[in-house]
Amino acid sequence: MSNISNIDGVIITPLKIIDVAGGDVLHAMKYSDVGYLGFGEAYFSMVEPGAIKAWKRHKQMTLNLVVPIGVVRFVIY
Repeated sequence: MSNISNIDGVIITPLKIIDVAGGDVLHAMKYSDVGYLGFGEAYFSMVEPGAIKAWKRHKQMTLNLVVPIGVVRFVIY
């Protein structure tokens, strides 16, 4: 997967996988990453196959969306 997006302001960054005995560690983000703009809250959500989940419309918002397991299609406009 590329870090390039054709949507202005969207950065796609693959999770770094750290191989550890007993189970891998997935590194999502740290303060020195390009997309890090501070921290407010963190939420985790399960998405059932075929379900559609949405955030309410904002005029301006910074989201860091992480998919640790599976595949999710994001529609951003």
